[in-house]
Order: sequence, then C-alpha cells, then structure tokens
Amino acid sequence: MSPLALVQHFFSSPRQLVPLLVGTHLSLSMLSIINSQLLPAKYNLDDDNGEECFDAGHYTLVQEFVGRLYQGEEFMEGKEEKKQVSVGSLTGHPYGESQPNNNKDRQKLVTQGVRLAPKCIFEDPAAVCDGTKEIREAFRALRALHPQPMSTPRCMNVQPKGDRILLTYALHQQYTLPWYGPFRMRSMLQVTVQLKSIPELAESEFLILQMKELWGGKPFAWPNVLYYPSRRLNGMLSYRITSWLL
Repeated sequence: MSPLALVQHFFSSPRQLVPLLVGTHLSLSMLSIINSQLLPAKYNLDDDNGEECFDAGHYTLVQEFVGRLYQGEEFMEGKEEKKQVSVGSLTGHPYGESQPNNNKDRQKLVTQGVRLAPKCIFEDPAAVCDGTKEIREAFRALRALHPQPMSTPRCMNVQPKGDRILLTYALHQQYTLPWYGPFRMRSMLQVTVQLKSIPELAESEFLILQMKELWGGKPFAWPNVLYYPSRRLNGMLSYRITSWLL
C-alpha cells in the first residue's frame, strides 16, 4: 500500500483516526518533557542560599507574587480582595499605607502592585496556558499537590528588554504526588513584566506578560514548533478537566 493510500485509509475511518491522534498527542507530550531534560541547564539551581542579583530588590513585589503563586495561594477561591498598595516606581516596595477608596472598580485595579496581563501566557515543558483564566485555574489546581516551598524564590537575573523586563527566578518546591508521595523539584521561572501606569490612581503596577518555567533550569525541547500544539492542547484540556474535577 502506498503512503498516500495509507493516509487516505486512516482518514476515511474515524475509529482508526481517533486512536492515532490521541497516541500522537501523548507521544509528543512525553517527548517534549523527556527531550527538555536531556538539554544542559542554563543556571546552577542547587544552591538555595546563593546570592540574588544586584537589582533583585527593585522587584520584591514580583518575587512575593511568584512565591504566593507557587504555594497555590494567589488564586484561592473565596479569597478576600487584597488591600490596595501603592507601587510608585521600580523600587519594588510598598509606599506608605493604602489610600481609602470606596470605588470597588478602582480597588480591583491594584492587588499588591502585580497582576497578570489579560493575554498573559504561561509555559512549561508539559503545557501552554493562554490567558488569565487558564493560568488562574492551573495554579488553583496546583493546591491538590500540596505545594510547599523549600526556599524563597531567588532572583538570579534582571534583563531589560526595551519597555519590558525579564526576571529570572530559581524555584525549589516540594509536591505530594498521588501513589508516590513527596517529590522535590528545582526549576527556573522566567517572568516578563512591564511597568504600567494607572491614571485613576496616579500609580503604577507590574503587569506580567509571560511566564516560562524551565524544569531543572533546562530549555524547552527543540524544535518548539513540533511540540507546541500538544503542549497547547494540554493547557486547554487541563483547564477544562481540573475545573470540573477539583
């Protein structure tokens, strides 16, 4: 049978096509994870007590946001609205007390000076989450694995890129996996942020545009175009499944 006839045979029978597509998706998902771990790490993540980069103190608010995110606390259901905090400029520290404001719409604009952009993207070797809804659900569902930080997120590098800033954090987490138990994991989180002004409040906030978690500090499998569709599908499926099950 010629290759063309073989393709036509599979596509003419849905019963045969579905297992083929599912098998291909699962294979590419596993290869994306395995191949990424075969690549050399960009940074040494073994030292929890290593020094942070010189400019790390300017982005304390982002560091605290990352810490809450990976403890499953940032998007807890029923969590009270955070207090409004003045950010001011790139110092990364709260400035003074929250100003009283009865306008709820304005209060929602600033939550600890950091928020996800509406079209923010989160990536890891297994999945790609597009938009705040998928990202919020992914980290909300993370609580099912009982995440515990083994160390505070450590800022390893600050790299300005035009009107954006790339922040690199070292993470050391412990998760409790079903039928396995506690599992410790080191990874590197690259966070692209942009400082946005809020005219209504005469203040600024850090807007997170993109987050990439590199397991073991190793880059994503190459070529990315081969594995991206499966990783993106995993992100969409995860959003639907975990929101229903958890």
